[in-house]
Amino acid sequence: MSGNGKDADPSPPFIADNSPPITPPLFSTQEINRAITLPKEKEKCGRYAPMSILCFVLIFLYTTFLLGYLPGYVRDANTLTRPGYAKNVDPYGVVVNNIEHHRIVTLVLSGLYVMVLVNFCLCHFTRSGDVPNIWPWVTEEWIRKYPTSAAAVAESMGENRNKVANRGYERKRSGKERKCRICLKYKPDRSHHCRMCETCVLEMDHHCPWIRNCVGYSNHKYFFLLLFYGSCSLNMFAVIMMSRFLQATKSIFTWIDVVIIVAWLMDVMLAGVITGFLVFHCYLLSGAYTTIEFCEKLRTKDSNKKHKTKDGQDIHTSELYRESPYNLGLCNNICHLLGKSFFFCFVSFELDDLFV
Repeated sequence: MSGNGKDADPSPPFIADNSPPITPPLFSTQEINRAITLPKEKEKCGRYAPMSILCFVLIFLYTTFLLGYLPGYVRDANTLTRPGYAKNVDPYGVVVNNIEHHRIVTLVLSGLYVMVLVNFCLCHFTRSGDVPNIWPWVTEEWIRKYPTSAAAVAESMGENRNKVANRGYERKRSGKERKCRICLKYKPDRSHHCRMCETCVLEMDHHCPWIRNCVGYSNHKYFFLLLFYGSCSLNMFAVIMMSRFLQATKSIFTWIDVVIIVAWLMDVMLAGVITGFLVFHCYLLSGAYTTIEFCEKLRTKDSNKKHKTKDGQDIHTSELYRESPYNLGLCNNICHLLGKSFFFCFVSFELDDLFV
């Protein structure tokens, strides 16, 4: 089991494969030359803008929480005196001088922010999952380019002789194997090429500019946990800071009141977006869909997107994916993404990682 809790899934035979069991042809010279001359995506500073904005928002919200909620930074008790209320009591329901209350809330919210930061870093720095540089995914051209690689050594020793390459069940409309004209590799099921990352990604979900990385096989768990802890921290911030927000709107005394108003409104809007996105990914998880499969296959309106059934009949892609062919049941889908151990589902490592 890998660090993100995934096990290799068997490719379900949902598409007919009546072709003879022979190894697909190699890439032609024309395809190789075209791949070499294709323009590459240039590195731009603008790609870091979404990440920078997200980091600024997280720092801004947490700093606002520290300044507006922790003891020593809260409003003076005399300013909270209202007719009908006891002194040192917030008229909106929060006891200002209850140190234990502040300590517990601070520890919980700080812990959530730490988990957000950890999973954010893991999402960004973890490779999403490249197509392996081993047989049968690499081509003969690739082996000649890297003669000392494991794939080249295995080929030279004849270890692949008489073996048939099973390249999966997803095929092109013509029925041929899916191959990337840029990476010069055959693509496994559910893999796609990302021009931003310049690689083919295994079990690709989507490319996320907010983490400046693809969400794929190796970091999908971290992305899901980022949404989970992000939703929890944002909603908790909105609840515990509501009293401070109401105070600030009733009577603005200091610049901290202005910051609290801006931060609370920003947090509520962001909480709505992140929570909605988390609910959407929970739906995808329950049905074993990726975002690409949901948008381009299940919801596609293109009448030309068809596949062959086991009976040799044409079927529209949306009908084929009405129930995901990779659906293993709710429990197994969760284990595939988050890991088999319940106690390690919501942490960023697996039990097996402790003994590696």
